[in-house]
Amino acid sequence: MICWNRGWAALLGDPPRTPPHLRDFARDTFPSDEEGPRLSHWPVNAAAQEAVEAALVSDLRRATGRFPNSTRLTDLIHVLTSGN
Repeated sequence: MICWNRGWAALLGDPPRTPPHLRDFARDTFPSDEEGPRLSHWPVNAAAQEAVEAALVSDLRRATGRFPNSTRLTDLIHVLTSGN
């Protein structure tokens, strides 16, 4: 799972208005509420956003296979797919 961590915060800055549990690249790529992306200062622009999204979905699928009993991962997948 790609998420905001201390190293990333040291490199790119820590978004103080975003609660730590929402500092997640998957949540930001596929926002499930009207607020939209929370990491608005994300300094990377993808030339092929669809490729980024497909790679992220692939990573999440691989993670669910590797960690089938992860409650955190299951909850994240539920939020991303149900919009809740």
